[in-house]
Amino acid sequence: MAIGATATTQKKKDVIPGNPETELQKGITFYEQGLYSPAVAQFKKAIDMREKYAEAYLWRGISLIEINENDLAYASFQEAARLRKDYTEAHYLSWLTLSNVNAGFTPLAYKELSAAINRNPELPRRIHFRLGEAFADNGLLDRAVEQIKKAVNMPAPPPISDSYFSQLTNRNVEDIKNGIAQHSGSYADGHLKLARAMMITQNYDGAIAEAKIAIEQRESFPAAFQFISTVNLMRKNYADSIAVLQDFLGRFPGDNHVGQFRGRIAVIRKVAEMPETAVVTNPDSAIKLPEPPKLALTDAAKAGKVAGSVTVEATFTGVGTIENPVVVQGLGYGLDERAMITVLGMKYEPAMKDGKPVAVRQKVQLSFAN
Repeated sequence: MAIGATATTQKKKDVIPGNPETELQKGITFYEQGLYSPAVAQFKKAIDMREKYAEAYLWRGISLIEINENDLAYASFQEAARLRKDYTEAHYLSWLTLSNVNAGFTPLAYKELSAAINRNPELPRRIHFRLGEAFADNGLLDRAVEQIKKAVNMPAPPPISDSYFSQLTNRNVEDIKNGIAQHSGSYADGHLKLARAMMITQNYDGAIAEAKIAIEQRESFPAAFQFISTVNLMRKNYADSIAVLQDFLGRFPGDNHVGQFRGRIAVIRKVAEMPETAVVTNPDSAIKLPEPPKLALTDAAKAGKVAGSVTVEATFTGVGTIENPVVVQGLGYGLDERAMITVLGMKYEPAMKDGKPVAVRQKVQLSFAN
């Protein structure tokens, strides 16, 4: 059953009079207009009317993610999964909340992914993007491609037509603008917040402009670069989506977000079905890679008593990006993904041919031990 569908066969145990399906749909409408806190309250009403309403718990969790209430969101998804044993979406989103708090490699996180038997969950378009980007950031590139492809092929939500919701969303934009005006000096966070509010109103050009102001005020602002890339990705402007990430890589080659940005670029190239960069098999000078670090085991690997080496093969281009990374010898338990992230984050000097940097295909072996 897709999210938002009503459980018509579920035994009803309303604890207060009312129509829980109507309240659920009201909450979904609030969510779609970017009114996340009112949406949470609306889903709570639906749950109060029907105690065992799995869909309401799921949507409540989705809205809580948007306001960074990850602990509450996780609890909501867990309840949805308890009420519906086949709720793939609840397991995917439980993993997302764990990833949001840097727990994507824990045994609990892998348990959630293992429980998500269906690789084709039905989620809001915005959440498919978020899930895909989280998979990319955690080295799960194949899953990232699946989610981003699904998201870009879904129709964009219709423009806000209801005057009530239009007034609420426009008021939110104006409140943020007033906050920026009253702030003395640079306020990069405020401009990015305004950009996110503008995106909800589908003012994409305005959203990108505000994010660029945020970058002007705080040059090293990874979230603003990621935001611009995502907006372009949502509009299927793949080249622009990649270009903003490459811009960041060029400006800040030593930043700790380099691996994440390269991973996202690799995923976008796959989604856009871009041709792979031609590799040179006989460079004049070989690529110079750092000595691979000894990596710590994930919690899942420790629990499974697994250790050893993982080999990743990738194309290291002459412009500092890494394309088509694949695990050619893996161990599982999150070690493959950790190896992938490590390779994507490596600083390297490209191979040279006739005095020019060129792309080469290279294998990297990484060892894991306690």
